[in-house]
Amino acid sequence: MKKKGDFDNRARRYITITDATMWEQIDRIQSVETYSKSFNKVINTALLYGLPILEKQLFEQVTLENGETKYIEREGVAQEQALYFQLTRLMQEAITNLTVNKAVLSSLFAYVLSKCEDKELKQKLYDGELQETPDFMYGYEAEELKRIHSSK
Repeated sequence: MKKKGDFDNRARRYITITDATMWEQIDRIQSVETYSKSFNKVINTALLYGLPILEKQLFEQVTLENGETKYIEREGVAQEQALYFQLTRLMQEAITNLTVNKAVLSSLFAYVLSKCEDKELKQKLYDGELQETPDFMYGYEAEELKRIHSSK
Protein backbone atom coordinates (compact mmCIF):
# COMPACT_ATOMS: atom_id res chain seq x y z
CA MET A 1 0.00 0.00 0.00
CA LYS A 2 1.32 3.39 -0.92
CA LYS A 3 -0.63 5.72 1.30
CA LYS A 4 -3.66 5.74 3.55
CA GLY A 5 -6.78 5.27 1.45
CA ASP A 6 -4.85 3.94 -1.61
CA PHE A 7 -5.66 0.23 -1.48
CA ASP A 8 -4.13 -2.63 -3.40
CA ASN A 9 -5.12 -6.29 -3.28
CA ARG A 10 -3.61 -6.59 0.24
CA ALA A 11 -6.16 -4.23 1.77
CA ARG A 12 -8.48 -7.11 2.58
CA ARG A 13 -6.92 -9.98 4.49
CA TYR A 14 -8.62 -12.34 6.88
CA ILE A 15 -7.41 -13.42 10.30
CA THR A 16 -8.37 -16.24 12.62
CA ILE A 17 -8.26 -15.61 16.35
CA THR A 18 -8.42 -18.80 18.41
CA ASP A 19 -7.18 -17.45 21.75
CA ALA A 20 -10.09 -16.93 24.17
CA THR A 21 -8.11 -14.35 26.16
CA MET A 22 -7.62 -12.25 23.04
CA TRP A 23 -11.36 -12.37 22.39
CA GLU A 24 -12.02 -11.22 25.95
CA GLN A 25 -9.61 -8.31 25.41
CA ILE A 26 -11.25 -7.43 22.10
CA ASP A 27 -14.71 -7.54 23.70
CA ARG A 28 -13.50 -5.30 26.57
CA ILE A 29 -12.01 -2.82 24.07
CA GLN A 30 -15.23 -2.85 22.05
CA SER A 31 -17.13 -1.82 25.17
CA VAL A 32 -15.48 1.61 24.74
CA GLU A 33 -17.68 3.85 22.61
CA THR A 34 -14.89 4.72 20.14
CA TYR A 35 -14.46 1.05 19.22
CA SER A 36 -17.97 -0.29 19.87
CA LYS A 37 -19.08 -0.44 16.25
CA SER A 38 -15.87 -1.40 14.46
CA PHE A 39 -13.96 -4.63 14.93
CA ASN A 40 -11.73 -3.42 12.09
CA LYS A 41 -10.81 -0.31 14.08
CA VAL A 42 -9.89 -2.45 17.11
CA ILE A 43 -7.60 -4.67 15.05
CA ASN A 44 -6.01 -1.78 13.14
CA THR A 45 -5.30 0.08 16.39
CA ALA A 46 -3.87 -3.10 17.95
CA LEU A 47 -1.63 -3.49 14.92
CA LEU A 48 -0.61 0.16 15.20
CA TYR A 49 0.60 -0.49 18.77
CA GLY A 50 1.84 -4.06 18.39
CA LEU A 51 3.55 -4.18 14.99
CA PRO A 52 6.36 -1.77 15.93
CA ILE A 53 7.10 -3.83 19.04
CA LEU A 54 7.16 -7.09 17.07
CA GLU A 55 9.28 -5.55 14.32
CA LYS A 56 11.76 -4.20 16.87
CA GLN A 57 12.00 -7.62 18.51
CA LEU A 58 12.62 -9.41 15.21
CA PHE A 59 14.71 -6.87 13.32
CA GLU A 60 17.50 -4.45 14.02
CA GLN A 61 17.24 -1.01 12.42
CA VAL A 62 20.43 -0.03 10.62
CA THR A 63 21.17 3.33 8.99
CA LEU A 64 23.48 3.05 5.98
CA GLU A 65 26.13 5.60 5.02
CA ASN A 66 23.83 7.15 2.40
CA GLY A 67 21.17 7.73 5.09
CA GLU A 68 18.95 4.86 3.96
CA THR A 69 17.33 2.86 6.76
CA LYS A 70 17.26 -0.93 6.52
CA TYR A 71 16.00 -3.63 8.80
CA ILE A 72 18.17 -6.68 9.33
CA GLU A 73 16.78 -9.81 10.99
CA ARG A 74 18.29 -10.25 14.40
CA GLU A 75 20.36 -13.35 14.35
CA GLY A 76 18.69 -16.24 16.08
CA VAL A 77 15.56 -14.41 17.31
CA ALA A 78 13.15 -16.53 15.27
CA GLN A 79 15.04 -19.72 16.11
CA GLU A 80 15.12 -18.79 19.80
CA GLN A 81 11.37 -18.15 19.83
CA ALA A 82 10.75 -21.45 18.03
CA LEU A 83 12.90 -23.20 20.64
CA TYR A 84 10.88 -21.68 23.50
CA PHE A 85 7.60 -22.66 21.86
CA GLN A 86 8.88 -26.20 21.35
CA LEU A 87 10.17 -26.42 24.94
CA THR A 88 6.83 -25.17 26.26
CA ARG A 89 4.94 -27.72 24.15
CA LEU A 90 7.20 -30.55 25.33
CA MET A 91 6.83 -29.48 28.97
CA GLN A 92 3.05 -29.44 28.62
CA GLU A 93 3.22 -32.90 27.05
CA ALA A 94 5.42 -34.17 29.89
CA ILE A 95 3.02 -32.74 32.49
CA THR A 96 0.08 -34.39 30.76
CA ASN A 97 1.89 -37.73 30.70
CA LEU A 98 2.83 -37.35 34.36
CA THR A 99 -0.77 -36.57 35.31
CA VAL A 100 -2.07 -39.62 33.41
CA ASN A 101 0.58 -41.85 35.02
CA LYS A 102 -0.29 -40.58 38.51
CA ALA A 103 -4.00 -41.21 37.94
CA VAL A 104 -3.43 -44.75 36.64
CA LEU A 105 -0.97 -45.65 39.39
CA SER A 106 -3.22 -44.24 42.11
CA SER A 107 -6.15 -46.22 40.74
CA LEU A 108 -4.08 -49.41 40.66
CA PHE A 109 -2.85 -48.78 44.20
CA ALA A 110 -6.41 -48.22 45.43
CA TYR A 111 -7.51 -51.45 43.73
CA VAL A 112 -4.64 -53.47 45.24
CA LEU A 113 -5.36 -51.93 48.66
CA SER A 114 -9.05 -52.85 48.37
CA LYS A 115 -8.17 -56.49 47.56
CA CYS A 116 -5.60 -56.85 50.34
CA GLU A 117 -7.02 -59.01 53.15
CA ASP A 118 -4.04 -58.80 55.52
CA LYS A 119 -4.88 -55.78 57.72
CA GLU A 120 -1.27 -55.24 58.84
CA LEU A 121 0.03 -55.30 55.26
CA LYS A 122 -2.86 -53.09 54.16
CA GLN A 123 -1.97 -50.50 56.83
CA LYS A 124 1.73 -50.62 55.88
CA LEU A 125 0.82 -50.07 52.23
CA TYR A 126 -1.52 -47.23 53.13
CA ASP A 127 1.02 -45.51 55.41
CA GLY A 128 3.77 -45.76 52.81
CA GLU A 129 5.99 -47.95 54.95
CA LEU A 130 6.95 -50.04 51.94
CA GLN A 131 8.57 -46.99 50.28
CA GLU A 132 7.02 -47.25 46.81
CA THR A 133 3.45 -46.40 47.75
CA PRO A 134 1.66 -43.26 46.53
CA ASP A 135 1.98 -41.46 49.88
CA PHE A 136 5.74 -42.01 49.85
CA MET A 137 5.95 -40.97 46.18
CA TYR A 138 3.96 -37.78 46.81
CA GLY A 139 6.38 -36.86 49.61
CA TYR A 140 9.38 -37.72 47.43
CA GLU A 141 7.97 -35.67 44.56
CA ALA A 142 7.32 -32.68 46.83
CA GLU A 143 10.89 -32.77 48.15
CA GLU A 144 12.34 -33.03 44.64
CA LEU A 145 10.22 -30.12 43.39
CA LYS A 146 11.36 -28.01 46.36
CA ARG A 147 14.97 -28.90 45.54
CA ILE A 148 14.53 -28.04 41.85
CA HIS A 149 12.85 -24.70 42.60
CA SER A 150 15.39 -23.71 45.26
CA SER A 151 18.32 -24.30 42.85
CA LYS A 152 17.22 -21.48 40.51
